[in-house]
Amino acid sequence: MNFGLTAFGGFGWIFMILWGVLIIARIVAIIKWLISQSCGNNNHEKSALEVLKERYAKGEINKQEFEEKKNFNYRIFWDNFSRNADFLLL
Repeated sequence: MNFGLTAFGGFGWIFMILWGVLIIARIVAIIKWLISQSCGNNNHEKSALEVLKERYAKGEINKQEFEEKKNFNYRIFWDNFSRNADFLLL
């Protein structure tokens, strides 16, 4: 018989309430993040390829430079991907 006293001195219910609030706050934060991700496409920054296409359209670079830079961007992407994709080989 411990007469309702626990390891927390009878205040275990406070910790239970705080734990519940923490779980609810985490769920709300995840939902807000998911909503912002789905609606956030309007304010995205331009990718390197989009900037390159704009520069080519404006005439700042010629076709040869455009192709060289485009291929360079893809080569960097694939090099980084292949270096970081070692986990796929497990």
